[in-house]
Amino acid sequence: MIKVSENTPSNSLYFKQINGFRTILFFAIIIYHFCFHYFGNESNGFVPDISIVWACFFFLSGYFLKIKNTKAYWEGKIVRTIIPFWISVLFIWLVSKIADKAYCISIKDMLYNCILFPVFTSTPFVDGAHWFVMQLIYFHILFWIVIKCDSVIYKLSKRRDTEHVFVRWAILLYGLISVLLSYISSDSRFVILLNCIFKPRLVFICFGFLSNPKLKNIQTKVQQFVILIVIFFYFIRYQNFINYIYFITLLFLVRLIMLSKIGLLEHKVFQLLGTYSLYIYLVHQTIGYIIISHSPNVVLGIVLAFVYSICAGLIFGVTYNKLIKSRLIANH
Repeated sequence: MIKVSENTPSNSLYFKQINGFRTILFFAIIIYHFCFHYFGNESNGFVPDISIVWACFFFLSGYFLKIKNTKAYWEGKIVRTIIPFWISVLFIWLVSKIADKAYCISIKDMLYNCILFPVFTSTPFVDGAHWFVMQLIYFHILFWIVIKCDSVIYKLSKRRDTEHVFVRWAILLYGLISVLLSYISSDSRFVILLNCIFKPRLVFICFGFLSNPKLKNIQTKVQQFVILIVIFFYFIRYQNFINYIYFITLLFLVRLIMLSKIGLLEHKVFQLLGTYSLYIYLVHQTIGYIIISHSPNVVLGIVLAFVYSICAGLIFGVTYNKLIKSRLIANH
């Protein structure tokens, strides 16, 4: 039986450095959200867009996907991602409803957020930053379907050399089709349906998965090269060539981290914030905007929003891990 998991030894140096790297990435996103929202984009064409940061997050999400048990796979996703996401949706909706209804969506739309409707429709987000988590969860669903298909093919073929071949090709084709579809402008219902299924941003998760060191063979190397070219066309379609160069540079930095070359990232502050980065990310944007809009001046508001994001995220993460996550994992 083919199994899937994303567990990584927490004591490995490269995992600690990746954990610290997450701290830098989410700080960049929070600063961008609060400062860009009020001061505008000052990019001169040579400054990378924030898309480089979330692209790197997607890459890391794919990189740490590993093939193990489908049951453990969903247990991990539900406990580590989906339940915290649902809690944050309800929390943000309640706070915005009480503090500033200008940021509050209807209860129907809030429930739609819980089942990922904004990924496929124009349904508003409870928190604008949640698009990332929703697409990540959506990819987990797609990946699970691919794994199940791969398991059936493997059992039918009864050949060891077919194991996981379908997974690699399916992930490659998904990334390829997703980006190619973005170049097609059509009102055809079929094309619209395909656009609901294939999400161009997920090409970075596909690339991350194919970069997993456990998929070592010539075929996978060719697939990595092909999808890197596809990513080039993604940047040309949505950003620019400069961003592609920045992305390649960032991959080189990630490679150094994988080789445990940046010891500073192992500092306990980086480890603390990196460990709870998802929780901080989940609750920061909308309530941060509310804090800024109700502050005497923008600068003070940004500082308060930043402090809120860190404190609320840490409280959320620590409380959830102790009261819910640890018990759910212990029961399984």
